[in-house]
Amino acid sequence: MADAAFDAVILGGGNKALVLAMYLSKYGGMSTAIFERRHEVGGGWSSEESPAPGFIGNTHSTTHYEMYHEPVQEDFPDFWEKGARYAYYKGSIGMIFREDHASLVCYTKHSDPSQERTASQIAQFSQRDAETWLTWWERFRAVIRPALMEWQFNPPVPWGTPDALDRLLQNPAAGLDPMWVLMSGKQVVQDVFESVELQSTILRAMSSWGFPVDQTGCGLPMFLALWAWPETMCIIGGTHSLAHAASKIVLDSGGKIFNKQEVKKIIIQDGKAVGIMLSDGTEVAARKLVVSTADPRQFCFDLIGKEFFDPKVIRRVERLDAKYGCITWYSWALREAPNYRASAHNPDVNEVQWLGLGKRDADEIAREEGYLNAGLLCPDPQLITWGHTLVDKTQAPEGMHVMGTEATSVLPANKLSEEEWLEFKKSHAEYVMSQMREYTTNIDWDKVIGCDHITPYDTANRLKNMAPEGCMTIITHSATQLGRTRPTPELAGYTVPGIEGLYACGGAWHPYTGGNSYQGYNCYKLIAQRFGLRKPWDEKGRPW
Repeated sequence: MADAAFDAVILGGGNKALVLAMYLSKYGGMSTAIFERRHEVGGGWSSEESPAPGFIGNTHSTTHYEMYHEPVQEDFPDFWEKGARYAYYKGSIGMIFREDHASLVCYTKHSDPSQERTASQIAQFSQRDAETWLTWWERFRAVIRPALMEWQFNPPVPWGTPDALDRLLQNPAAGLDPMWVLMSGKQVVQDVFESVELQSTILRAMSSWGFPVDQTGCGLPMFLALWAWPETMCIIGGTHSLAHAASKIVLDSGGKIFNKQEVKKIIIQDGKAVGIMLSDGTEVAARKLVVSTADPRQFCFDLIGKEFFDPKVIRRVERLDAKYGCITWYSWALREAPNYRASAHNPDVNEVQWLGLGKRDADEIAREEGYLNAGLLCPDPQLITWGHTLVDKTQAPEGMHVMGTEATSVLPANKLSEEEWLEFKKSHAEYVMSQMREYTTNIDWDKVIGCDHITPYDTANRLKNMAPEGCMTIITHSATQLGRTRPTPELAGYTVPGIEGLYACGGAWHPYTGGNSYQGYNCYKLIAQRFGLRKPWDEKGRPW
């Protein structure tokens, strides 16, 4: 006999689980319980005073986009009141070029609704590219964004049925070239824009999404995702504020959250998921359904068992790639904000959310990926920097600053020993400071109060879903690991063939990962259809 029972039992308390629990408890009217291995829920929605006391560092998700949570905001008006509040930068993405400290700033729509200021920046290097940017921004607002919303906030459709992106590709108003489906991100960017400065800026920004920029088949999704950057934002108080807001809604709606309760096994009887077993042997019954937010390998091999899957599915899960998306993620407690040398020409460069430091070279990120593919550490990666205290003063003591730095194409955690990672932490910190000396007028070790050195090794040890590689995107955003093939075609639809009442909606599922609400929302859509629950999207007449 089970020790407890709920209508819905959710394994893992990350952001996907929290969003699903919000809907199940409020709109579904189900008794819902989350069981989380760590000391608190949130998963990638994690913020800690890790750089130094009083300084907030986002240990995983840090940059958000307006599309991430739109239906959740609409369906839960108190999400904002309970802590899900946003702050906006002046600049979205940008690049300072090492050769002469010239810069390119692309602005957010909040400071540049028409993108005319962005176009004027691009026109420094190419008037044609400036005009092209404005054309694509209008296409994004008119037809691309609605299609992305429909694709992201709906379960994947079966093969042979056109989905929102298939229809978008056939829509002449979108202006998409079918050839881009076969191209790499680098090829598409070079197909659309002529200036190496804009190409370099875009490719550095998009590599942060876990896209292999030189891999064929990634070009179209990467190019579509580019246009979310003008809608970029950060979360006031740190990304974990979203976890607090979601938790409050779950608890207020009668849901339960159990921390430090690791799930050992999903209990399956007569082809139906009927509950879970915790690591201490406790059994919890699920009267209607069990949902896992674990990564595909944990889900298939540890929680269920290979015997429940077709051998082809097991082979595909075993071969999932998690190499791209292994990054460094350092949070620095500073005495003052960086002043970049490039600000002498454009002061706005100091107020960019995702600022690259690199070369006028569209092949540079591909070169870094070459090191990764060869099993080597790149000696001089192009950094990204950000600083949420520019727009949210709550994340540091008065007058102080938190700076984040990122390098992509770092080796997976399981490719180096613990001793090698500890040495890398030190050497990479020195490298970051060397770049600060080169690109800023004021930042060196004397301005550093503390630092949280997050490498793939740390990521793998902090969040089990991202182990053993320490991949921030859980699995790579490659051509075969996006949308209805993520993580595999057989599993992408959030259900498990042959097992009734079992759902999966972790970040490694359709459409792609990030600190978004997609998987939890989409999984609720399937459950609502199956059990006849309330459907707020129908009530409000939206296609997503």
